[in-house]
Amino acid sequence: MKTRRHLGRNHHRPQRRHAAQNGRPPIAGPVGPGFNTIVRMEVKTGKYTTLGLGPTVTVQEHIHIPSKKPGHEGYLAFVCDMYDQQLSEVAIVEAEHVEKGPVARIKVVFRLRVQV
Repeated sequence: MKTRRHLGRNHHRPQRRHAAQNGRPPIAGPVGPGFNTIVRMEVKTGKYTTLGLGPTVTVQEHIHIPSKKPGHEGYLAFVCDMYDQQLSEVAIVEAEHVEKGPVARIKVVFRLRVQV
């Protein structure tokens, strides 16, 4: 049986899983750093795709919206906290293609509180 020691030299180095253009996560609310990147991981292949919405935006917990189309993975909707504008918006992305960005954005006329 092989142990971790035999898996190769770089087995302990984590892959980069953030959108580099976003920089460090901003401090958001009572829990500290906020998430500024959506990451999709394909479990079978280990492939990661990301969506970064910018260095002044954090994203809250998403919800899955199933699709009625066979073979379509549905959509993800989540609140974006836009700190540079002191506003919020709801972004909707295709679950299978998060890297393509939002297919719709719903402007909220006031800033929502950060979720805990």
